[in-house]
Amino acid sequence: MREITKNAAGVRLAASNYQNIPKGLREQKSYIFWRLESVSKSSKLIKIPINPSTLNPGGQNNPRCFIDLEEAVTRLQLEESQINPRFHGIGLAFHNTDTIGLDLDHVYDENGNLKPLAKEVLENIEGFVEESISGNGFHVITKTDDPNIQNSINTELGLDIFRNNSFIALTGLAVKNNWADTFPSKPVNLNALKKYLHTDTYDGSNDFDNFKKPDPNWSLERVENELLNALPNDLSYPKWLEVGMCLHFQFDGSLMTHLKLLIVLA
Repeated sequence: MREITKNAAGVRLAASNYQNIPKGLREQKSYIFWRLESVSKSSKLIKIPINPSTLNPGGQNNPRCFIDLEEAVTRLQLEESQINPRFHGIGLAFHNTDTIGLDLDHVYDENGNLKPLAKEVLENIEGFVEESISGNGFHVITKTDDPNIQNSINTELGLDIFRNNSFIALTGLAVKNNWADTFPSKPVNLNALKKYLHTDTYDGSNDFDNFKKPDPNWSLERVENELLNALPNDLSYPKWLEVGMCLHFQFDGSLMTHLKLLIVLA
């Protein structure tokens, strides 16, 4: 079982070892901080990005505030000694370069074996692999030159992809596989990942994962009268995000379209 530590404020944090982050990734000036915060009145904690320049929330989309890993580690060590630390760990920011992050969650089945997606990714995709903070998943930091690989969230698969305006809370707890001590110097083959990604056009069902290109048959009026009326009342928050991303893609990010849809949904 992985060691759990507490900082001066009593926040429970997983042990980390940023020295395991390999050369090539260490040299990137793409680091920020993150902090644990509770969600409203619940006991659930979420990780929010912290701007290294201002120590305010955000910064994951602002390369001007990024710092290198050496500075991040030094500042974190100083912060951990404070009674009320302003951040709890180091994050790697993704800002539309060839470096991407894969977040694999709930990677084991009921028998303790790796699920197919996690097994294929770990065995076939070169990159730095570390255990996630939860202890139930992995982060894979790798490279791609495929412009179609963009931010995505799939809670059913347990797979998040980070490419832009996003970050991963690093642990440095390297997973000892073929790639543990390396970081690729050039784009890698992601075929083992792509087979799990949806690429079909929308077929008229309530599956919102299947857009490939805007469908001219879906007008704003049709979306309002058919799609939105067909949404279940108990649609989960991740699915609402997927609906929003699909609509953003279908209408090419039109501001007026989004305003109209917000009025419809209100």
